[in-house]
Amino acid sequence: MIFGIKTSIEEKIKVIEIIEKKCKIENRNDFEFYQAYYCHRNKNIQHRKMSFIKFDKINV
Repeated sequence: MIFGIKTSIEEKIKVIEIIEKKCKIENRNDFEFYQAYYCHRNKNIQHRKMSFIKFDKINV
C-alpha cells in the first residue's frame, strides 16, 4: 500500500490497524507500506518503503 503525500498520520494508523487485523486472520506477516513524497531533485512524486512497520507473528 502506498500512502499519499497528504494522508494524515491518524488515517495511516487506522489503515495500518485494519490491515494488521486482516493479515493476522489470514496468517500473513509480510504486508508492505510505502509513503509517497515529492522529489525536488527529479521534480516528481516517488515513494519509499516504511520499513519500520512490522506486524507481530502471533496468530489470531
